[in-house]
Amino acid sequence: MTGKIASQNSDLILENPILYYNDAVNLMNDLNVNETTCKIILELSNNYFERGNILKAKEYASYGKSLINFLADKFRDIRMKDIYLNSPARKIAWEIFTEIINYN
Repeated sequence: MTGKIASQNSDLILENPILYYNDAVNLMNDLNVNETTCKIILELSNNYFERGNILKAKEYASYGKSLINFLADKFRDIRMKDIYLNSPARKIAWEIFTEIINYN
């Protein structure tokens, strides 16, 4: 949450948003991988991309796509997996990850 606030409110005196997102990922690594982790990875890849650190952005985008696939593979019911993969939020995340990975 602090990473999002830091990236959207330059008037506030906060650290670089990437630091907050990295802290969140490190905290999530100790917990179960879930949708929150995917959202944090999406924000990290976007922030790195916007700052011109394309290699780091691609690294996180690749991780994000792998995470979506990992979570989708947890569904045993094909219909449920399809619903999961075709939800608007996941489709948008997938498209953003793909655009970043395919950038030059």
